[in-house]
Amino acid sequence: MPTRRSFLGAAAGALPSLCGAPSKPPNFVFILTDDQRWDALGIMGHPCLKTPHLDRIAREGVRFANAFVTTSLCSPSRASFLTGQYARRHGVKDNLTEVTSLESFATILERAGYETAQIGKWHMGESEQRPGFSHTVTFPGQGVYNDTVLTINGKSQKVPGYLTDILTDYAVDWLNRKRSAPFLLFLAHKAPHLPTIAPPRHENVCADVSLPSPPSAAYDLAGKPAWVLRRADSKLTGMRRNPDYLAVYRSYLQTLPSVDEGAGRVFEALERTGQLDST
Repeated sequence: MPTRRSFLGAAAGALPSLCGAPSKPPNFVFILTDDQRWDALGIMGHPCLKTPHLDRIAREGVRFANAFVTTSLCSPSRASFLTGQYARRHGVKDNLTEVTSLESFATILERAGYETAQIGKWHMGESEQRPGFSHTVTFPGQGVYNDTVLTINGKSQKVPGYLTDILTDYAVDWLNRKRSAPFLLFLAHKAPHLPTIAPPRHENVCADVSLPSPPSAAYDLAGKPAWVLRRADSKLTGMRRNPDYLAVYRSYLQTLPSVDEGAGRVFEALERTGQLDST
């Protein structure tokens, strides 16, 4: 049986021929959102959130309807996405682990001759090293939603504007470049990570809709593990410390339309440059 790594190593050359297309390695675009719920998508029947471009990915591709999270924490989950491994294998078990080397699909594709770019949130330590990525536009830690300081290929620069839009701008600019090699773009948004700040143009999203409380809102937490009790009292997301949690949820939803617009701009760039069918 092939391993994940051997499969990825062979996929770049094998996939086009399997599909009957010319033998040309495919491009890859990986868009990662931060803490997006499974039902925070229009295609999942959300009562007020519209995400037509993300829905397009689900309609034209594959949507996993029976998926599970093993490590719902920023750094370990990011390492799992990159490596295809559980946290016990890749070794990133908390948000304090410094990652300066990591065998991933990015390192494999870079060795295979791909141009690679990591744009957005990394959150696996404070080092500027991005294993497998030759072009980087990133920021330390969680970053901020407005007027962030970016590190662009090692040089710091304050960029005015809304972070989701800024990251999309850099991604589209990179996709528009002329190149002869296939490419990998890893676009990692901060949105919709709490505490959220929505762009002014989306502050009315879901504003007039009565959002239902989750069933867990009425739980008394009796007999629950200590970790659950601590989370309930969290300043950031704890329901007992945030009685107006539905307002927090509404603000969270208001950050996602800009992510969807960015996905639409990525589609447009790929279509305009004639690369969509090979990506």
